[in-house]
Amino acid sequence: MEFVRRDDGEFWMSFDDFYEEFEQLENCNLGPEVMNEIAAMTGVDAAREATAWTSFSTNGGWNSQQGSAGGCRNYIDTFPNNPQYGTYLSLSHGTVENDGKCTVITAVLQKYRRELRTQGLDSLAIGFAVYELGSHGTGRQDRSFFEHSKPVAKNPTFINLREVTARFRLPPGNYLVVPSTYSPNEDAEFLLRIYCSGDIKAQQVG
Repeated sequence: MEFVRRDDGEFWMSFDDFYEEFEQLENCNLGPEVMNEIAAMTGVDAAREATAWTSFSTNGGWNSQQGSAGGCRNYIDTFPNNPQYGTYLSLSHGTVENDGKCTVITAVLQKYRRELRTQGLDSLAIGFAVYELGSHGTGRQDRSFFEHSKPVAKNPTFINLREVTARFRLPPGNYLVVPSTYSPNEDAEFLLRIYCSGDIKAQQVG
């Protein structure tokens, strides 16, 4: 494991001790933009890790009046109306997996829902799906595409959390990310973030 004992917050413990002392485990994925802060706090040069990861983030929204609140894929007639984000993934030269795939972390956060609770509005059930575009080009896709394509990745389930996230591995290429609420015509603003262990280029399409 090449563990090096130093004062950087990393430590080793046996599985038996871990099992005895902990009841819950959460993974925290650190984006490349915080690597310099980590280096300043710990004195550990994180430059190599910083160059391995790239990220994309954008604000978006589901708006029923504008026709962009299509609901999940169960509602195939309106699902294509959701915001769509064309995403190109490519491998980094510093990848350590050596299996020809990129590690991707995707997260959708619904904004301002805590403030809206005072109006009796709870968080919506949200999720996202990722589709491989292949020969379908890089533009906005219609109902026919979604009828004949299955997502290559998605969050495990639609749930009314402030943020949903999933980590998965995909070959380099062109993909389409579609965030949505579970039901159509539910209005909300969201923040979409995508992290990649290689290079990522993304933009809203259509």
